[in-house]
Amino acid sequence: MPSADRPQQAARRAPRAPTPPKRPPEQRAPQPPAMEAPPAMPQELPPLDTSTPPPSLPRASRERMRQCATQWMKIRQEGRTAGTSWREFATRCLTR
Repeated sequence: MPSADRPQQAARRAPRAPTPPKRPPEQRAPQPPAMEAPPAMPQELPPLDTSTPPPSLPRASRERMRQCATQWMKIRQEGRTAGTSWREFATRCLTR
């Protein structure tokens, strides 16, 4: 008889432990309070204004964009952004 079958047979023959008795109602865990009303639906946002296109950055080569991105990351790590956003920085950098 192969040794791989023996653990399976032993597992089949193992007696099962009896289940514990049910607890009386006073000893059961407290139930969470029932929800009285579903939460209110969030207010709908106003429709987006699509009459004008979003602002875009000046045209530049990939190499120039990469240089500006590297400069921005360096400035950001040094904490010298002074409230300047990426778009403002990139607009100035790409037009140089």
